[in-house]
Amino acid sequence: MSDKDKQKLIDKLSGSKKPDDTGKELIGIISKIETDSKMTYILNTTKALAHAHITLNEYFRICHVVMNTLEEDLQFLKAHIDEKKLNILLK
Repeated sequence: MSDKDKQKLIDKLSGSKKPDDTGKELIGIISKIETDSKMTYILNTTKALAHAHITLNEYFRICHVVMNTLEEDLQFLKAHIDEKKLNILLK
């Protein structure tokens, strides 16, 4: 990731918050991650934010869901919900 891309991500994560508040929130998210696969979900979510596929609000919502959902339930969703089924559920 280039320095320019890193700065864009920092700016997105900061939003309207103070940098210290954003840092504390990110540390809080990371400290609550219990498994390697949850860390992978958070990293992929961060990449999605960096590439403007999701908003900052969606980023923190997804992080909250990952942190507060059992690993087994996340694995079930991964195995049983594909994009077609998700589109049907969201309509």
